[in-house]
Amino acid sequence: MSILNMNICLVDDDPLYTDFLSKSLKNKKYDVTCFSSGIQILDELYHKPDLIFIDVQMDIMDGIQTTRILKKKWPSVKIVLISSNERAENTILLHSIFYDSFEPKSKDMAGMLKQLNHFKRRKVLLLFLKVIAISILAVVLYFFWLI
Repeated sequence: MSILNMNICLVDDDPLYTDFLSKSLKNKKYDVTCFSSGIQILDELYHKPDLIFIDVQMDIMDGIQTTRILKKKWPSVKIVLISSNERAENTILLHSIFYDSFEPKSKDMAGMLKQLNHFKRRKVLLLFLKVIAISILAVVLYFFWLI
């Protein structure tokens, strides 16, 4: 697996939509893990993914409740809430401190791919900044060693 490969989680109680998204993303070479509920991802996810797409409206535990718990466990995890309810975005805005973005569900994947590209660019930028920081540290240590 490439260091730039993204580990993505999909959380949705609609198996047809999850299957569609999973196959589409895997065809684009993303590493995808699917969960059918908020409870399932909380019980079965043991490592921090790069990005989580989570449905807002699910039975037992909705996406907002699940997101709150995930953000407590991994504050830096990137979460995109998804919903087929066009009016959901207004309600979701009230909880905006718990997620990073919102994307309406659609079959064309354009919005999802835009979100993925945005977070992938962020991942590359952070990796680049880490390399620069390590390089600067190495130069400073080298000069101290010379003294």
